Amino acid sequence: MKVKSKVGTLEKTINGMKAKIKGAFSKIKEELNDHRETLNQNTNEIQSNYELLCRLESKLDKLEERVDEISLFVQQKKDSDPSEQFSVSTLTRKEQEVFMAIYTNEEGVTYYQIARKTGLTEDLVVCYVTNLIAKGVPLIKRYVATGVVVYLDEEFKRLQAQQNILKISESIGQKVS
Repeated sequence: MKVKSKVGTLEKTINGMKAKIKGAFSKIKEELNDHRETLNQNTNEIQSNYELLCRLESKLDKLEERVDEISLFVQQKKDSDPSEQFSVSTLTRKEQEVFMAIYTNEEGVTYYQIARKTGLTEDLVVCYVTNLIAKGVPLIKRYVATGVVVYLDEEFKRLQAQQNILKISESIGQKVS
């Protein structure tokens, strides 16, 4: 009987150990399944990020091509005849006077100063400056505390001095100076 009771106790111990081992394996299986799900989610996220990066890379390549085209265009413009860079329509006599008032002032000029030099009202000067810009004269406006200061693009000013692009007559130049 002692042998049977030892066998019974041994069987109970083995069954208990089997149950514990089964429980441990079940826990391990659950943890592995959790890890597998996490890995699958991460893999999907990595795949999505990879696809996004591929699309971004493609867009960057297209953007780089466009920048290269623009750079080439700008370089061609720089290499062309400087007088061709400025396409200016013919100016009226009053527009020429306003232009000369701006042209003869090195540090920029206000609408009020232009009005005093030309004998026009400030409102008319504003209109003429707007007309000059619309006709292609490269004027630069700076807004300061005292109002608007108008400058002439330096390259255009240099070309105007060399080639008289606007065909300003000497009489207008002398009248405004």
